[in-house]
Amino acid sequence: MDSLSPITACHIADLANEDTPQLYVTCGRGPRSTLRTLRHGLE
Repeated sequence: MDSLSPITACHIADLANEDTPQLYVTCGRGPRSTLRTLRHGLE
């Protein structure tokens, strides 16, 4: 798993209507920042 440091914002919601909430996280700074969706379980 890639590093999520630094986490700048976090929101928990079921926006994909999967009956399980997902964790939406913004990570990084400046042009290297990312928006990631974390789900429970292994892929």
